[in-house]
Amino acid sequence: MKGEIELEKQKVGRVINFRGLTYAPVNEQGVVFLFSKVNDDLGIKIESIQEPFPDAIGIDYRHNREFGERKKIEFKFRSSGYDRAPEDCDIIVCWEHDWRDCPETIEVIELKSELEKLTSTQPTVSWEVEKFIQSISPRRDIEEVFRKLVQEIERMSSRITRKIKKTTLVYKTARPFVSLELRKNFVRLHLTLPRTPRERNVAYLRKVYGNKWHGHLIVRNLMETETALEICKRAYNDTLST
Repeated sequence: MKGEIELEKQKVGRVINFRGLTYAPVNEQGVVFLFSKVNDDLGIKIESIQEPFPDAIGIDYRHNREFGERKKIEFKFRSSGYDRAPEDCDIIVCWEHDWRDCPETIEVIELKSELEKLTSTQPTVSWEVEKFIQSISPRRDIEEVFRKLVQEIERMSSRITRKIKKTTLVYKTARPFVSLELRKNFVRLHLTLPRTPRERNVAYLRKVYGNKWHGHLIVRNLMETETALEICKRAYNDTLST
């Protein structure tokens, strides 16, 4: 009974309803949990979480997607709570960055700001696509990925047409150049590309349209959409040159 009373008195943050997390963090544990929801979007993979200092070791792929850089990460509710030597830490992940004299050698990732970026830039799509998304009911983060891909592909040109199938949106000019297959846990791109592969993560499957090849690319987070969109643009431009 005493435990129940104490639980009722616990403070909670403002409502954010973000990827299964109802409230904003109010302590360091909440920061760790929220970071686990966005680290892929930020381009940082977690190698280990540990009790000794530092709290985590992360692999930073933000500057080079092929080769990550190992970083020492400390989690704090407020950045001013950091009390170690500056050279012992590479990144502070916090909910609120309030450390005015933070050394330039330490990077601070303020999750409150990152959350605002992620939630305020959700791309808008047509009602047909909205209905399509609802029929699949993907994870929230995968829905964000799909919306971003749809919006950017449809911005490429007025010459592009779209056809909605059961689980796929097909985009074409004279011929299809990309189809977006929406699944609950990922988006699979079906691409028509030149024969010579330019990306290691594109699986080339079979020959189509003369010297063109059909390829697959799996996208699971917003960071990966940038590379995917670059490939889509090349696939689109290739339809204009043939």
